[in-house]
Amino acid sequence: MMPIDNHWNYGQEYRNQMMAPEYEPEMPKWDELDWEKGDLIDFDAEERESYYVMTAELNGVKYEGTGIYSCGELIKVEGIEISK
Repeated sequence: MMPIDNHWNYGQEYRNQMMAPEYEPEMPKWDELDWEKGDLIDFDAEERESYYVMTAELNGVKYEGTGIYSCGELIKVEGIEISK
């Protein structure tokens, strides 16, 4: 009969690796990224605002959000997520 593989037999270093939380990169502020404007989502003529899909990359991590433009200038990027 084969012995059962028990992770407690591997030592403290292995247990620490297995119990460590997964690394998630810290979310940068929107104005720290170099954004590229994508497709138009919506346009509000009354407010003179347009909403675009925005993408950026920093240190190999890709980000996506909604860019708010007013009078043709980027005002803010909201809803930033790490894209897979």
